[in-house]
Amino acid sequence: MKITSFITLKDIKEEFKRRIPMPVFDDLNTQIVAEHLGSYAPRVGMAFDYLLRFYLKYLYPQAIDYPWVTEYGFRLLKTENSQYKKWISKIGKRLLDAKIDYWKFLGTGKVKKDLIKSIIFLTKLEVYYRSRHVSSNFFRVDRKDIKDLNHLISIVPLELFKVKKVCVLNPTFANATKLIGMRGDGDLVIDDVLIDIKTVKKIQNLRDYYNQLVGYYTLYKIGGITNMPPSNKIKRLGIYFSRHAYLRIYDVEDFDNKDNDFASFIEWFKERALQEI
Repeated sequence: MKITSFITLKDIKEEFKRRIPMPVFDDLNTQIVAEHLGSYAPRVGMAFDYLLRFYLKYLYPQAIDYPWVTEYGFRLLKTENSQYKKWISKIGKRLLDAKIDYWKFLGTGKVKKDLIKSIIFLTKLEVYYRSRHVSSNFFRVDRKDIKDLNHLISIVPLELFKVKKVCVLNPTFANATKLIGMRGDGDLVIDDVLIDIKTVKKIQNLRDYYNQLVGYYTLYKIGGITNMPPSNKIKRLGIYFSRHAYLRIYDVEDFDNKDNDFASFIEWFKERALQEI
């Protein structure tokens, strides 16, 4: 089961609310800097996740990364869905072109239109991997999305993403998945901070976002982060609100402490997750 689905279950939400205190911040009125321009906001949000990770890989070549989720999506498309057989060759070529655009970008650091078009294609292939649905406009690109993504990357306060030792892009929790069947992948690890990116118009739904981060952190406590050095400890959690160019930071000590008995919360989490297998 996906962690993002798990935390929406009624009893899970109630237990998180009871056991995990929610810090209070005076930032709900933080001004939006980049208004949404395109027609489908979730696609831009997913595409920006790719774009920021690509940019951090350019800045920090030593960043730990993994095969793109889209690679698995393409394999599934070839083996599971004969109705899209006529598209396989075209999608395969487009995926290769996307890799070439990515490699070119790593050499120059210049965010060009071709790169953004490729990223939008990658998001659609990832959507197939996660939902088994192919969009009717699979190869079409909205020019407003390109403009939107260019604006979003231009306002990133890079000083907030400065890496001292460790950077993990799209961190996964393979050991926890093996142990309790719970799947999840975050957006970034920058040294001791596990970060999730939210490309949204308003800073709201904070309890749900916080639960998602605590869920990722719990998976990390159960089995670590794939390929991340064990010596690198996650001590903080962050939400980057990309349209506001704002990074909200939480200390894990707010809930992971002896008084709160987080160890027993982890045991409950494992037992409850196993019930969903």
